[in-house]
Formats: sequence, structure tokens, C-alpha cells
Amino acid sequence: MKNDSPFEADAPRYPWIGKRPFYGWIIVIVGAVTQFFQGIASQGFSSYMDLLQTEFGWTKAMLSGPRSITSIEGAITGPIEGILVDKFGPRKVVIAGLLISVLGYIIFGLTNNYIMYYVASMAITLGIGFQGLLVMSVTVNNWFNRKRTMAQAIMGLGYSMAGVIGVPLLVILQNNLGWRESCFITAAAVLVIGLPFAFLLKDSPESIGEVPDGKQTARAIPDK
Repeated sequence: MKNDSPFEADAPRYPWIGKRPFYGWIIVIVGAVTQFFQGIASQGFSSYMDLLQTEFGWTKAMLSGPRSITSIEGAITGPIEGILVDKFGPRKVVIAGLLISVLGYIIFGLTNNYIMYYVASMAITLGIGFQGLLVMSVTVNNWFNRKRTMAQAIMGLGYSMAGVIGVPLLVILQNNLGWRESCFITAAAVLVIGLPFAFLLKDSPESIGEVPDGKQTARAIPDK
């Protein structure tokens, strides 16, 4: 018997075909990438200490000094990061953080005195703060309600993978090429991998016509 119902005739046989995937998962991937580079910076720092001590004769107290200062720096810049995200949006803040990190790694690789080492450490810490957990957690939370915990957990895998893959690879580079070269390679990786991902960031689902967890809305609100 022929069915003349216009509703059944127009209904797609495979409704999932052509459906745009939820952009929030792209945001999660970007967060995982930035967390990966943050993990390399924070977990991989100790791998440089013996090498610097051998080359420059600095004591471990001198080498650890910037770490103490940068912990204070992180406490100060935390509220500033929130203000900057509200004013400029996460994409601009993360891009700025990545570029500052690149500059810090370049200075680190060129270090020939303690002041340069200090400046490099401060720049890297400032950079990873702007691209780090606080900024990306707020951004991811804008995109998810029901699946927020899952999204945050997936993003956090980037930091864990830095310890499993990134830091061992960093040590291999240090042992085979030298610690300066490993700094330059890290800077290049942040620039070539991290920066393109950062350009994918969007302020919120509403900015591209979606709502948290993936439902589409009628109109988009432009990014900052």
C-alpha cells in the first residue's frame, strides 16, 4: 500500500549524514594540545637542571630560584588571565600565551648568563599561564553542561600525555642534540602545532549558532 504522507516521504533515511559535529569537541582537543605544552614546560623543567649546572656551575638553589618566583607570578596573573579572557576572548589570550612561550624558549636556548635564564623562565611561565588550565577550563565550561566532566577529563589527558610522551622525548633531544637545541625544537613545536590549534578557539557555542552540548540555534553571536 502506497504511503502518501508528506512527512514520511521527506524524512531522511540516514538522519546523521550531513549533520555538523558539535564544535565543542574541537575546543576540547585544542585544550588538550595546550595542556600538553603546559605539561612539557612544567614537568620537563627539571630535566634541564643537571645540564645547566654542568655547563654554568650554578647551584641547584640558583636554578630553582625562578621556580619559586614563578609560583608567585602564577598567583598574581591568575585573576588577570580571567579579566583578559572576558575582554578579548580565549583565542587571543591563548595565542598571546603561545607566542610568549615561544619567545621564552628561544631566550632559554640562547642563555649564557643567569639573568637570561631568569627572564626565559619567567616568560615561559607567563606564556603557559595564558594558555593553561584556568583559561581553557573556563572556555570548555562554556561549551558543555551535561558532558562538562567528560570534556574536562579529556582535555586533562593532554597534560598527562606530556609526562608519558613529551618529557621522555625532550630528554632524548637533550641527550642527542643538546639542551639548547631541545629548547629551539620545543619553541618550533609550540609555533607549528600549538598556534594553528589556538586559531580554532571560539568564545562560546552562541558565537557559531550553537548552544552547550550541541544543539543548534537560529543566529550566531560574533566572537570578540
